[in-house]
Amino acid sequence: MVKKRLHLIIKGLVQGVFYRTSARDIAANLMCNGWVKNLPNGDVELVAEGDEKDLKDLLKWAKHGPEQAVIETVKEKWSASKDAFDDFEIIEDSIKDAESKAAELKKINKLLEVDEGSDHPVHEPLTKEDTPFKQ
Repeated sequence: MVKKRLHLIIKGLVQGVFYRTSARDIAANLMCNGWVKNLPNGDVELVAEGDEKDLKDLLKWAKHGPEQAVIETVKEKWSASKDAFDDFEIIEDSIKDAESKAAELKKINKLLEVDEGSDHPVHEPLTKEDTPFKQ
């Protein structure tokens, strides 16, 4: 069987309706590997590799999605498989990741706080620029 890669951008009401979870489940049932993620503009992006027939079935599903979704358009791009994935995963929102990392910074800063009059050195609070991640 011919292995292919399918790259999709799904537009419409596709966030907050279990699109990614459903896509992961469908892809896993079809033995496709890759990922799906929300985009900041409200779209969903999906990259999958597998047998061409299975990817066509995934594309057919993507055009209607889960029950709560309202699909406007699905942009598709086909290419040769790069055999780059071992499974199919959901990539978490970068906004949530940034919020999580900001919360971690607050915890670290709290740990570094020292009472006035203490013999311990006072550390300046950490900022985004002090960390290896950027928002």
